[in-house]
Amino acid sequence: MTDLQAISPEHAAELVRKGAVLIDIREADEHARERIPGARHHALSRLNTESPARSGDEVLVFHCRSGARTRGNATRLSAAANCDA
Repeated sequence: MTDLQAISPEHAAELVRKGAVLIDIREADEHARERIPGARHHALSRLNTESPARSGDEVLVFHCRSGARTRGNATRLSAAANCDA
């Protein structure tokens, strides 16, 4: 994992098909109501205590409902995933 960048939903889907890990950063109640099958849940509120990255992860694709939360927290997400913003 080397950088964090905005990508289209189509590009995200392509990356996931190729083995990237899709990570839903919404809170548990939002995730319970609606989610993308196969996405790993890691609420934004847990970033300070636990990394979303796991051993073996090479590419992480972060998502939320509209993209605004992900964009607004890009620096935090990058740091938590041990990437460069």
